[in-house]
Amino acid sequence: MADATAAAGEDGAISAYPFVLSAGSRYLLVVAVLCAATALRFALFPANAGFTYITYAPGIALVALLAGIRPALSFTGIAALVGIVLFHPPHLGPGHLVDLIPMAQFFANGAAISFAIHFYQRWVVSQQRALRTSLHNLAHTQEQLRRAFDETPVGIAHTTPEGRWLRMNPRLLDMLGYDERELVGRHYVDFTHPDDLQETARRRTRLLDGDVDGYRVEKRYRRKDGRWLWVAVTLSIARNADGSPSYLVSTVEDIDERRDAEEKLRLSDARFQAFMDAVPAIAWLSDPDGRYLYVNQAWERETGRLRGDWLGHGTEARMPSGGALPATAAPDPRADADVLHSGHPSDAVESFGQADGAPRQWRVVRFPVPAQDSRRLLGGMAIEITREVRAQAALRDSEARTLAIMRSASDGIVSTDGEGRVSLFNPAAERMFGVSADAMLGQPLDRLLPAEARSRHPALMGGFAGSSVSQRAMGSGRVVGVHADGRRMELEASISQVTVEGSVILTAMLRDVTERTQAERRLVAYQLELAGLNRQLLAQEKETTRRLAQSLHDELGQTLAALRMQFDALRQRGLTAAAAATTADLGDPAAGLQRIDQLVTQANRQVREALTELRPPLLDELGLAAALENELRRQSEAGSGPELSLVVDPALRECRWPGDVEFAAFMVAREAIYNAVRHAGATTIEVILEGDAHALDVWVDDNGIGLPEAPLRARPGHLGLVGMRERAGSIGARLELGPGDGQGTRVHLSWPSRREGTRAR
Repeated sequence: MADATAAAGEDGAISAYPFVLSAGSRYLLVVAVLCAATALRFALFPANAGFTYITYAPGIALVALLAGIRPALSFTGIAALVGIVLFHPPHLGPGHLVDLIPMAQFFANGAAISFAIHFYQRWVVSQQRALRTSLHNLAHTQEQLRRAFDETPVGIAHTTPEGRWLRMNPRLLDMLGYDERELVGRHYVDFTHPDDLQETARRRTRLLDGDVDGYRVEKRYRRKDGRWLWVAVTLSIARNADGSPSYLVSTVEDIDERRDAEEKLRLSDARFQAFMDAVPAIAWLSDPDGRYLYVNQAWERETGRLRGDWLGHGTEARMPSGGALPATAAPDPRADADVLHSGHPSDAVESFGQADGAPRQWRVVRFPVPAQDSRRLLGGMAIEITREVRAQAALRDSEARTLAIMRSASDGIVSTDGEGRVSLFNPAAERMFGVSADAMLGQPLDRLLPAEARSRHPALMGGFAGSSVSQRAMGSGRVVGVHADGRRMELEASISQVTVEGSVILTAMLRDVTERTQAERRLVAYQLELAGLNRQLLAQEKETTRRLAQSLHDELGQTLAALRMQFDALRQRGLTAAAAATTADLGDPAAGLQRIDQLVTQANRQVREALTELRPPLLDELGLAAALENELRRQSEAGSGPELSLVVDPALRECRWPGDVEFAAFMVAREAIYNAVRHAGATTIEVILEGDAHALDVWVDDNGIGLPEAPLRARPGHLGLVGMRERAGSIGARLELGPGDGQGTRVHLSWPSRREGTRAR
């Protein structure tokens, strides 16, 4: 806690005490006041009256006011000790300790009084300091305002609301050439140019009426020597506390040199405009944002739009109808931006139309123009070269037409010199052989041929080059080429030769017919397979009819005959006799009924087996999952064979699809299982069923011998695969045949045939 001296100001000029005491004097004051308070206690109260506050409390306030908080707290503590020693001696015993409570209360009250006086003194000192600081700042501000008024580089004048000058700074006096005595009390009308009086009066009236807070105007003042001086006057109003005008503040800036420079610049611009308008080339100047700052008359003439339509706009310049100009009505603004960005001039040929939109060619020169604000402007000039460009274009078109045809041709075109080195390799040839033109140019053509043909190729090429034939087919019309990845390709080829400047150039026209050849072979094989399938279907129809008739005659017919005999016996001789006549044990009359039950069950099974051969009943009753599960069970119960399993999500067992989809999927799966057992020698077959109500995927995976290199449908005995494809196509499904994960074959049926999200296995 700061003591009394700390309460004084930093510079010692502000103090909370009537006079400043040293440290020793403060504590002598404590002793003196304590002695005086004790003496006063004995003088005013009897000895047995105990400790009395009234004689010591004023001493606390006195010490706190004169010496500070520390001496005041010291006085309070010593006074409490004196009270204990003199008025509550220790021999009174513990029972009298309660008499010490007033001492504690005295000390607490004394501390509170000391702190209260201390903080009050600090507050008084802070208020005095704030007042002194405010006065100092006010004086400093006044001095700054005075210096700003006198030393500012612009003229300042204070005038009455009526327009008479009250005071002015030295700069304004210097501008006008007057002494202050000559201007004070004069009216501003006496110095204003007659042409500027009306506008000045109008603006002052609006300012005094409160319509505006201030205004700026350029006008002329008359100097003492009679010369008119251009100045820019900014006028504002200073008001009294009640809001009424006190005086007007005029800031006067000398702009005479600027106005003179503007006039010279105007004359220079006029001369520049006249010169540029006489130039036959179009010319323009634009800013970094692409807005046109200047265009000459040739620009107007060639674009068909007035200069005002362009200035301040980019290529979106307005038309008289309000719409934008066509993008081809002016030089390309993107090239302007490139020149500004790089800082280097450019020389290019561009095409843009004139007023009627006719296409014309121009040589356009662009160059950066330094500006005073450190930015670059863009200058440009354009001269029409339509005739020259058209002549050059015709020549280039003539030279490039053949090359363009070769580059755009769908057939590969390869040219070589007399030594067999490649000189032309068009994009179609690049795609055909998988080799870039850069990699082939200058290389021997042999690298595109199979190894067995490379040795005789130079002799064949030399023989053709030495012949008088200009064009013929190569080989029998088809040759073999080698792709960059090593695969062989069948090519239709023809070769021609031409002599240019004494050198023979051989050119081969190549067309990749590998896929077409394979497709032709597949088509022939497929036609043979379809014919075989037709024969097989006819034979299968006869066999199915024969087997069904035989099953109905040999099995179901005999069963029904035996059942008929049992029924007739029961009807003629009664239940008991018939039962006894049809059993080996005459003592068991119920055996006849049991025999009838067995015959009925056997007939039902035989009927279901016959129907299963045609269409499984479970397919209609319980769906595809149950039918496939039953088929796998039947195959397993038929005897020793591969391990069969069905993988299906339990939630999918109750899912149903259209009847024709379920039947086709079942028949494809059954045929795939049959092929895996009969032809692939599989020991493990797994059928997987996936999908939802709108899609179906069936996989049949086996670990058999797998697929041969040639398509299965081209092998005898595998026409069932064609039937599988036909069944898939009949429901719009896709059938895929391929190798399994490790070995064997995978058959995949996907319905519908084109759907996203089918899980790859």
